[in-house]
Amino acid sequence: VFPTSAISLHAVWVQVNAPPKVGEERVNEWDPALEAAPHGRSPPPSTVSRRDVALDPWPDVEDEGWNEDEEAVPPHLLGANW
Repeated sequence: VFPTSAISLHAVWVQVNAPPKVGEERVNEWDPALEAAPHGRSPPPSTVSRRDVALDPWPDVEDEGWNEDEEAVPPHLLGANW
């Protein structure tokens, strides 16, 4: 376990329309109280999609092959030393 001062977030990689793979989580509900916020600050309001998928379904997206060279599980679950 590391102290807070030893942790630094350098980047976040977000893939659009990338479904979770084995070992990755999909969050169906979110508690805003769990948001990370600086000391003394309150969490930001939740972002909620107001789309009615019955009237406006999500479009089908062609797989562009972004993950073709990747393992079936995320690297942190492979157990290998990098």
